[in-house]
Amino acid sequence: MVVSVKESHASSVLCAENEDGFLELCFNKTAKRRQDMQSFYEYNGAVYIINIKRLKDKGLGGFTKKKKYIMDEFSSIDIDLPLDWIIVESILKNQDSKI
Repeated sequence: MVVSVKESHASSVLCAENEDGFLELCFNKTAKRRQDMQSFYEYNGAVYIINIKRLKDKGLGGFTKKKKYIMDEFSSIDIDLPLDWIIVESILKNQDSKI
């Protein structure tokens, strides 16, 4: 299976509340600089290349071997909220003015 992803910087600041009610970093426990950490990726949902028969047999969660197709940040913008739409429109207008 091949899936599209974008580089993620969330792992360097991702935290959870511990049993005492305090926030703890989930991954970057030694507080290294993000630039010194290994690369993390998040699915962007744009591309899934899958054998249909295997998908029917295994389901989406049944694939253990996944290859990444890295997409740039602009091509990976999620439009889930009205604010996301405003941001994308602003970016597109700015690009048009540079042409």
